[in-house]
Amino acid sequence: MGLVHADGVEATNKRIAAAGKYCADFGIATECGIARQRTPELIRRLLEIHAGASREPVAQGAATNP
Repeated sequence: MGLVHADGVEATNKRIAAAGKYCADFGIATECGIARQRTPELIRRLLEIHAGASREPVAQGAATNP
């Protein structure tokens, strides 16, 4: 899912938690590709956010597949 935005790890984790209420099994990605028309600095930031959000444990109470 396109949950990794340049607004930081905390905001990304909030989107992950919201998605987890409706879908139990998903991966995270940037919202529209990581390198399309982006500066090297923004790409670096997005990678740092992606890495930071990927280190967080999965939220309790996430949706389960029926």
